[in-house]
Amino acid sequence: MNVAKAQIKSLKDILGNIRSPEKLDSHPWTESLLVQNVVTQSPELVQKSPGEKLAIAVGKIFPQMMPSRPPRRGLRLDTQWGEFGILAAQYFAPLNFGTPYPTSFRDAWGRIDDAILRFVGQTHNGTLTEEEYARYRLVCNEQEAAPNSTLSDWHRKGVERLAEVVLDYEQHLSISLAKPSPILRGAQANAAVAASPKTRSSKKSSAARPLVSPRIKRSAIVLLSLLGLVLCVAGGVKARRMYVLAEKVQSNVRELQGLAASSHRMDGFQKVGPRLESLRQDLGSLRRETKPFLWLAPWLSWVPVHGGDLAAAPDLLDLAENLTISANEIVQAAQPGVEYLKSDGALNPPRLTAIMVEAQPHFEEARKAFDRALVAREKVDVLLLSPRVRDLIVEDLDPVLSLMDDGLSVGSSFPRLMGATNEGPKTYLLLIQNEDELRPTGGFISAVGTLIVKDGRVISLTFEDSYALDDWSKPYPVAPWQLRHYMDVPVLTLHDSNWFADYPTTVLYAEYLYALSRSHSVDGVIALDQQAVVMALEAIGPVEVEGAPYPITAENVIGYMRSAKTAPPQQARPQDWHRKAFINKIAGAVLKRLLEEGDVQWNVLSVTMLRALDERHVLLQFDDPAMTRVLARRGWDGAVAPEQADFLMVVDANVGYTKSNAVLETSLSYDVDLTDQSSPNGRLAVTQTNNAPKNVPCVAGGELKQSIELQTYATDLCYWGYLRVYKTSGTKLIDATPHAIPASQMFLGRDVPARVDPLNSDETGKVQAFGTLVLVPAGQSVVTNFEFALPANALTVASDSNHVSYRLKVQKQPGTLALPLTIRLRLPAEATLVSAPEGAVRNGNSLSVVTDLRQDVNMEFIFAIP
Repeated sequence: MNVAKAQIKSLKDILGNIRSPEKLDSHPWTESLLVQNVVTQSPELVQKSPGEKLAIAVGKIFPQMMPSRPPRRGLRLDTQWGEFGILAAQYFAPLNFGTPYPTSFRDAWGRIDDAILRFVGQTHNGTLTEEEYARYRLVCNEQEAAPNSTLSDWHRKGVERLAEVVLDYEQHLSISLAKPSPILRGAQANAAVAASPKTRSSKKSSAARPLVSPRIKRSAIVLLSLLGLVLCVAGGVKARRMYVLAEKVQSNVRELQGLAASSHRMDGFQKVGPRLESLRQDLGSLRRETKPFLWLAPWLSWVPVHGGDLAAAPDLLDLAENLTISANEIVQAAQPGVEYLKSDGALNPPRLTAIMVEAQPHFEEARKAFDRALVAREKVDVLLLSPRVRDLIVEDLDPVLSLMDDGLSVGSSFPRLMGATNEGPKTYLLLIQNEDELRPTGGFISAVGTLIVKDGRVISLTFEDSYALDDWSKPYPVAPWQLRHYMDVPVLTLHDSNWFADYPTTVLYAEYLYALSRSHSVDGVIALDQQAVVMALEAIGPVEVEGAPYPITAENVIGYMRSAKTAPPQQARPQDWHRKAFINKIAGAVLKRLLEEGDVQWNVLSVTMLRALDERHVLLQFDDPAMTRVLARRGWDGAVAPEQADFLMVVDANVGYTKSNAVLETSLSYDVDLTDQSSPNGRLAVTQTNNAPKNVPCVAGGELKQSIELQTYATDLCYWGYLRVYKTSGTKLIDATPHAIPASQMFLGRDVPARVDPLNSDETGKVQAFGTLVLVPAGQSVVTNFEFALPANALTVASDSNHVSYRLKVQKQPGTLALPLTIRLRLPAEATLVSAPEGAVRNGNSLSVVTDLRQDVNMEFIFAIP
């Protein structure tokens, strides 16, 4: 229902005088149907004054505002619970439970949790446990009160929501009683009365002459009364069965939610199957019981508050039933695999693959049911649902749908990825990246591996120096101009194929360049850096590596690999020495630990590997459409992925033939000025510090030339890097502070002017890119600044309010750890802050957030403009 400003003002008058209801005796709403109804239900209220009756009537309707699920835990407080909580603390807990009235919003803040728990306890008849009550606490963990602007916004929105609930109920009474309402606007009142069956029938009967005798009328009334009594009894029995079934469904759902929230997921997995089967049976029974009435659902949209829920009931039931069927099939498919992973012993990939092959019928049935659920979900218009059901769908269910979709795709594709279908063995190209010589997708490709699997068995796993794949008899493509100008690299070979920040683009080049020297194609490309090895050893523990005088652990593996890449002195160098030979040795040791020794905690390893994917130390590409979609949704495909918001990605590439990234520290600072909403701008500062212990001259000859010739691991030299900044398409560069580099400090002996290169032909086609060459001498810091004019879509203005939203995504470069990141935001002077990310510090109309880029950073700031 559209609520007029005058009606909202009337409700505000009620709330403002709720502690002195005698002031409301002349309020126009005292004549409302909701007041008449509450007096009919509670005759003892007849003696109350008109204002008291009105306050009590609104107080009885208020609990319908309560959200359907406990407050969400996240970066900021749950807004809907905030709206409910501030009204509960300020007005309705004092009215309904006799608690003191707060003196201000700040005072009400401290009473929100108590007020919420009182209404929650009343709704659940006091049956909640202490643990369940704790889930409903909204502000208990907050170190300080929310800003007055936030509390004011909660209050304003809460009053608007309450007005809608009250007027919906008034309209319901007007329809059911066939009486005009004195508080509904003309169109609302006329529509309500016109929709009443009583009104329609009275109009018809008033125009008709009586055609039957009074005796027949009396007999018909008696018969209809008896029939109504029978139907009431039968309907009561039916309703009771439906109520019991609904309670069973709700109980099963609560227990499943508890199991899903458990940290011991494998231990609780056995309990999930029976609960899902019970839920499936109960939903089937509920459908059978409600089937005779579901045809009425589309005609019930007029019912106050829950009309949209009732109208959508058939689709909601389809959604719930098919999701339960799908989840049950997934559990049946996964159960043998979970039991296998819980058992002691070494990992047996062929056995696990066979289990997944046997589970395919379950995955197929699960996919069919899931697709039916998606069809039902598409039919549900969440804007028409009640707040409780809408939150349940949008906040709880939709994220689960995404997870289930991805899980089904992985389960169905697993046999194919493991070479266990009629397509035969699968071959994967492994790119071993060294982030000590940073490149856009993680590091210089120092080695290349080939992995062949069939029926889950590793048929072959070999690694070789990436330079060994160069075949100069083949026509290699021209190298990107930066490699030609700054490194004297004329053509693009496999070890430089990850010059492109977009990993899918890198994959295309890597596959092509690999095929030039190898007579076979590959079915996927997997890239990993040194940190991925560190994380794997954190999960599986130390390994014994051939030739290493000590166990290799997560703490010493980086040092071991760096020393293994450094050539021994010429006179002591064995003839069969190869810089990358250690990679095969480490890989063999890790595989032995996984496949033979059998003391690995698989839940720890799986969590660690997921973290490696989230932090972009591992990038994946498979020639499988379903898996391609999964990887893209999860951000595991390494694609440059801007969103409909401000976007920033800083990408560095070592072009100096050194390993100086091992001692280079980088930090980012991004300042956004929104004081003029018509022309927002952003300032980026990239600070790079070279912690090399000695201050050597930055010349192309000397120690740099010597390190290249002697194959030493040169970390203590100057750093040459080509710095790229990726921004939202449409961003314009206003100003920058690039650095001039004299010819004496360049490998090709050419001056490099202070310039920023507009990279309009960037490989992604989705962003605007800028690049510049940076030289960071040993023991020094260099700051490079950029100022941008942001496009109009950096800000989003709400269509139904005065709220303005600024969203920012900062994407992490693979191969980096956790670059320090500071975000500063300057709001218009007249703006009122509505919400900000967790940890934001406010100073006047400016905000700052200090974080890091261990993973991508997404944040949103919302403010109101009068």
